[in-house]
Amino acid sequence: YVEPFRELLAGLAVDDPRLKIFDGHDRLFEFIGSMGVEDFSRFRFVVTPSLKLPLRDYALWLSGAANAVFEKRVAEIMTLAVVGETVVKNIISNLPRFSRLLPARSLFSTPNADIFCLAASGPSLDRSIDEIVRCRDRMRLIAVDSAVFPLLERGAVPDLGVCLDPRQDEVEHIETIPMDSRTKFPWVVAASIHPEILRLLENCRTFVFTGDHPLEIWLTGRFGDPGTLRGGGSVILPAFDLACRMGATDIVL
Repeated sequence: YVEPFRELLAGLAVDDPRLKIFDGHDRLFEFIGSMGVEDFSRFRFVVTPSLKLPLRDYALWLSGAANAVFEKRVAEIMTLAVVGETVVKNIISNLPRFSRLLPARSLFSTPNADIFCLAASGPSLDRSIDEIVRCRDRMRLIAVDSAVFPLLERGAVPDLGVCLDPRQDEVEHIETIPMDSRTKFPWVVAASIHPEILRLLENCRTFVFTGDHPLEIWLTGRFGDPGTLRGGGSVILPAFDLACRMGATDIVL
C-alpha cells in the first residue's frame, strides 16, 4: 500500500503473483470487500515490501515539515497492518452480541446543555479526584475504563464509562470493578473491543460505537451504523467526542 507515494511505484518488484499493490485507500478497501472478511487474516498489509529506495532514505530527502507528514502517513499505514488483524478478529467475535447492544448514535441527540468532566487514569486523576467528588452533582461525568474503579471507590458514580482498546490487557480494568458496581451506569464501547469485555458487561446497559480505524468503519458498516466516535490511540479522545456530540457546553479534562 503506497499511497500517497505513487512516484515509488516504478521501484516495486511486481513479478511475485502473491503481491498486490494499491496506490489508494479506495482500491485497498474495494479489494478487502471483494475477498470477504473471513479471508482477511490470510493477508499481510505492508508498506511496499520492495522499494528501489528504502523508505528511510526517501525520508531523508524531504524537508522537515514534509518528513513529519511522511512519518505520520507511514505510522498510519503500519497501524493498519499491526492493529488490523486484532480489530477484525474482535469484531467478528462480537457480532453475535451486537444485536443486544444499543447504538451510540442514540446518545448524540440527547439534549444535554451541561458541563461535562472527562476522567482518565493517571497523576491528573490523583490530583483532581477530590475536586471531582466535590463537584459531582454539578456536572456530567464520563470516565474511561481505567478511571472507573478509583472513582467508584470515592463514591463518584460516572454517567457513562467508555472502553476503546481492542487488546486483551484492557480486560483487567473491568475485572477490578465489582459486578454490582458495573451495572450502576451505562457503558459505551468500541465495536472492536476485546470480546471478554462484552462478556463482563453482559448485564449492563451498553452502547456500541465505531472507532475511526478504517477496517472497523468498513466492517461495522455492513451491519448498520452504530455511530462513530473519533479516536487516535487514546480512549479519552472518543470520550471527548462523545461529550461534544451530547451537547456539552463546557468540558473539563
